[in-house]
Amino acid sequence: LNLDGIAITDHHTIRGGLNVLKWQKALVKKGGIYNKELEVIPGSEITTNLGDVLLYYQNEDIRSRDFFEVVDLARQQDCLITIPHPFRLWQSFRNLKEAVRKVSAIETFNSRTLLFPNPLARKFASRLNLAETGGSDAHWYFDLGKGYTIFDGTLRDSLKKKKTTTAGS
Repeated sequence: LNLDGIAITDHHTIRGGLNVLKWQKALVKKGGIYNKELEVIPGSEITTNLGDVLLYYQNEDIRSRDFFEVVDLARQQDCLITIPHPFRLWQSFRNLKEAVRKVSAIETFNSRTLLFPNPLARKFASRLNLAETGGSDAHWYFDLGKGYTIFDGTLRDSLKKKKTTTAGS
């Protein structure tokens, strides 16, 4: 894979992202071949009463499942907040127009979402001038890198400036 960073967003826990950070530091310290330039971003995917939310740069697990409480708690941790797969047929986001005012970005490419939901998300993001993210939604190692966010500089700055695009297969 030719990635500059990877966000580990397990469901309802940051444990996986923290473990990858630990492994990365241990391998670099031992002089291993692991890429120390790879940015590892711990986060989680939380199922809320309105739909799923992705959190990036998360420091502590969040137990709440209320969308607005999750957003408030995530902001206290200085997380980036994204609504993933907002138009997925079996998992669409409720009250999206109000919710997007509270988040950093909307996912416009999800490699596990088929047909029209990705283009619909891209049009929605464009119409409302929202930052975009792309993701693999990898549940297996062979899915890694199938969806991604393209940006210059840092992810945090690029999302704030709304200077991102997405791609994948």
